[in-house]
Amino acid sequence: MAGTYKRLSGRLYCTSATHLGYSRYDVGQGDLILFREGDGQRLGRVLGLATHDGCGQEYRGPARRGKGTRRAPRLLVLAANDTLSHGFERHVALEDVLEVPRAPGDFARFFLFGIMPDHATAIAMSEYGAMSDSYLGRYLDGGHVAPDWRARTRS
Repeated sequence: MAGTYKRLSGRLYCTSATHLGYSRYDVGQGDLILFREGDGQRLGRVLGLATHDGCGQEYRGPARRGKGTRRAPRLLVLAANDTLSHGFERHVALEDVLEVPRAPGDFARFFLFGIMPDHATAIAMSEYGAMSDSYLGRYLDGGHVAPDWRARTRS
């Protein structure tokens, strides 16, 4: 029996999520998350809420006040494997969400799909600080990122 799923409306607070840089501490439909899985971490994208597991048992958690339990749905996540070659379903508890980063921009496009520069240019880009979204967007769109890269290029 498949789990029970529903769309996530609004945002949910993640108690363990870091709020450094551009990361958020709340999660919504379609957000990327970095979550704890076993002894490691995994990247995933939120598809909705899982209210029941695959056996039909409702997800429950400790009550906020008093004794007993309460409904505690988990995030339904499309998780990526380590090489980004396939994805799989995961039900992630909110306390296992470690980070809610902003959506990847030009760095992900450059790293995964862009035409890579030769090693010397890549090192010069890194030393110049141009391996970030603001520079790589212009690089990918055919612009010049840093006019002095060629001068800084090492053989």
